[in-house]
Amino acid sequence: MSAQLEFQWLMRDPAAARTEAARDAMLALLGAVVEGRGDETAMALRIEAKLAHATLLHRATFASVGMDAVRAERLAHRNVATCTKLVAGYLDVQLDDGNPNVDPTLGKPESAIALLE
Repeated sequence: MSAQLEFQWLMRDPAAARTEAARDAMLALLGAVVEGRGDETAMALRIEAKLAHATLLHRATFASVGMDAVRAERLAHRNVATCTKLVAGYLDVQLDDGNPNVDPTLGKPESAIALLE
């Protein structure tokens, strides 16, 4: 999600605010999953995932072979959709609680999945 967010900032994509909320939720989820294993484990997982996704986004945008770009774009989209589904419930709770870390300009969607799509 971090690579996706940086790419959206670079491209001035208005979906960046939604991606930022999802990225923050993924960080919370990752923190819970690796709790007790040390910060190095979480950072290694984050770096590996960010590099892999950034590579996909680069290929999707700049590949000279059209089918390579299409495959990379589909895989990048699928990865973001998977992460979005993982954190949808968390974001619903954050929105319900009026969490100040969730951008209030995003409004109150029927579900977090609607917010992130």
